[in-house]
Amino acid sequence: MSFYTKFFLLTILFAFTLTPVQAAFVALPVAQEVESESPQLERAYVEQQLGRKLKFKERIALSIVRGKAKRQNRRAAKIAAGEKPVDGYAVASLVCGILAFFTVITGVAAIVLGIIALGRFKRDPQFRTGKGMAIAGIITGSLVIIGFLALIAFFGAFMGS
Repeated sequence: MSFYTKFFLLTILFAFTLTPVQAAFVALPVAQEVESESPQLERAYVEQQLGRKLKFKERIALSIVRGKAKRQNRRAAKIAAGEKPVDGYAVASLVCGILAFFTVITGVAAIVLGIIALGRFKRDPQFRTGKGMAIAGIITGSLVIIGFLALIAFFGAFMGS
């Protein structure tokens, strides 16, 4: 069997082995307000409610849900305090644009990530900042790619004659 076939079969096997507890964790609404120190997300509380010990996969799922709840609470606290979260795509676009000076291929990633970030700003402007970083990433990525293509054209014309 090839690697991809094994990977596909293992993925299907894992998908069908979700226990009801894991399915409940997966179905937990993302927008639900859950305190970071909520007793409902503590392992002992869940084990008490189920009347049994949690399996390894269930403990992992519980820790993932607990992490999501903490991130949601931090984000809600920032929004309540008047801070706007910085868009990750904009930051990634700027970083890739700067890295494009060293590796040209990241210039393409800077342009793509910057365009995605600008689209996200257009859809939801009040919750994100970093539009300048996205624009800077697009500009630096474009300048590096244009400069690289001009360099190739210059050497191609110089070597051809």
